Amino acid sequence: MKRAFTLLPALLLCFALAVPALADVIWEPEGDFYATHYDECHYENRTYIASGQEGYVLAFDVPLGELKAEYPNGEEFWIEWIWEREGGWGYIRFRDDNGWQDAWIPMGDLTVKYDAVSFSQEHGAEFRYPAEGEPLSLEGLEQLVIWNYPGAADHWLFGLGDSGETLVFNTLYEDEQGRSWGNLGYFYGYRNVWVCLDDPASEELSAPTEASAPTEAPAPTEEPAPTEAPAPTEAPAPTEAPAPTEAPAPTEEPAPTEAPAPTEEPAPTEVPAPTAEPAVTKAPDAAIGGSPADPAPTAVPAPQQGSGFPWLPVVLVAAVVVIAGVLLALFGKKKK
Repeated sequence: MKRAFTLLPALLLCFALAVPALADVIWEPEGDFYATHYDECHYENRTYIASGQEGYVLAFDVPLGELKAEYPNGEEFWIEWIWEREGGWGYIRFRDDNGWQDAWIPMGDLTVKYDAVSFSQEHGAEFRYPAEGEPLSLEGLEQLVIWNYPGAADHWLFGLGDSGETLVFNTLYEDEQGRSWGNLGYFYGYRNVWVCLDDPASEELSAPTEASAPTEAPAPTEEPAPTEAPAPTEAPAPTEAPAPTEAPAPTEEPAPTEAPAPTEEPAPTEVPAPTAEPAVTKAPDAAIGGSPADPAPTAVPAPQQGSGFPWLPVVLVAAVVVIAGVLLALFGKKKK
């Protein structure tokens, strides 16, 4: 129990030290798009004003993605991050009925709001940088006012209590009223803010916009004398219609060409006489016992007409028969 009471003051001290740090947290976009393209993004932390050409700007879930919201011109957005591709896209957070939402807006439809960066770009040549800095003691001050830039409309009030802190300014500027201003790179979560060194607790230092003296209305210019209407020009005399040209004589129709004499049909060629069909011998009767008989030999086709009688084989056969008969007769006589 005693150990718990001993740790309690230490925990309270840690929480006290952590509270100022919460104001300096840099939030990064959530989602896959930033995780994929984080190396193509830079931290901007500036306010922009909607100024679309169509009178409004569109916000998308991711660059070139799905439409999420539409805002009229004049709406202000705090752009935390800028994706540098596709002409530049600014990351914003807005709140609707579903809570906080992330979105991206094309930077071409936005105009930067004049801020400390704009002031430094415009008056940077007038800044002074003292080597040892310019100190400002907060002792005896009950409050301190910090400004977005000297004479800006945006400023913040801090209660100091019995703080004896001393601030040191390394960048100084003198405005048109002769007041000295010092720049703080960081002050309790705020970056690049200014403090009026001549009157650090006053909130009445915004640069008044001088009302321009009303200019006299210019004397009305005399109305120019009406110019006489030009006399109407005479209508040009109608030109005579050209005489109709004679129609060209019809060309004679060409005489019809005589039809060519029909060509004589070729005489039909005589059909060759059919060759005699070979004689077909009848198949022999079935063998006894019901077994199929041997197939009948096919008949030798008769010689075609006009081929002539084969005398040479007949002569040779007859010669062989005569010689064989002579030889048999001679052989029979020798045996006797």
